Parts: sequence; C-alpha cells; structure tokens
Amino acid sequence: MNCSQPQRGAVVVSREDLLTNVTELVTHAIRRVQRGSEIAPRLLDIDDAARYLAMSDKAVRELITAGELSYIQKLPGRSPYLIDIKDLDHWIERSKVTARRLS
Repeated sequence: MNCSQPQRGAVVVSREDLLTNVTELVTHAIRRVQRGSEIAPRLLDIDDAARYLAMSDKAVRELITAGELSYIQKLPGRSPYLIDIKDLDHWIERSKVTARRLS
C-alpha cells in the first residue's frame, strides 16, 4: 500500500481546507467558553462560598452542620456540598447586626 495514494472511498481534503475547518472549530469553541464565563454560577462549592462570605471553609462547614446554610449534594454522602448563592445572601441578611445608639 502506497501512503501517498488515498485509500478507496477516502475523502481527500486540501491542507488549506483542513486548516480553515480547524480554525473555524477552534474559534467556535473559544466563543462557547467565553459565553460560559459570562454566566455567573448560582451554586458555589465550599471554597467559593467561603470566599464569598469572607470566612474559612471550616466556618462554612460549621454553618452547614448547624443547619444555618442549606446545601445540595448530587450524590448524598459522596459529592461535595454545593451552596446556592441566594442562600448565602439570605444568611448575610439574617446575620447583620445594627449597633444601638447610646442616649
């Protein structure tokens, strides 16, 4: 079999066409990734939730254990906790303290 001859039934594509097709596919993939980064995630893992609340991941786990924060687990007992950002905002609002004015 001669490697320079296309096999019977093979599609022959020029290098220019191949390069054009690959370039279009890469450009499309890059656009999809860029669009995905425009969507803010609603569910955060423990580390991101901790950064959002400006506290440690241990503190977030303690809030979950104490029932202060709701969470989602895709596979109970096996997958990481995912926390709805709306629940984090609600916890922040509930936890706010206002100083009393001294008279």
